[in-house]
Amino acid sequence: MTLDPVMSAERTRRLVDDLRAKPAETTWIEFKENNADGPLIGKLISALSNAARLADQHYAYVVWGCETAIMRLSARVSSRP
Repeated sequence: MTLDPVMSAERTRRLVDDLRAKPAETTWIEFKENNADGPLIGKLISALSNAARLADQHYAYVVWGCETAIMRLSARVSSRP
């Protein structure tokens, strides 16, 4: 099965917009401006996945390119593949 890159980008945009519409970060949603520390990213993903499970959520999310304090998207999802 091949995914349409335009539809995939649109789906991603909608998901990010839905996550940004939340009143604040949750135990299973994190907004990060940047981070290049591999071990720290691994711990974050592990903690988020555990938190999602405890909150009865199917997924946890880390949205990169966002200023956490104001949750403004500073990086745009490209519509190109």
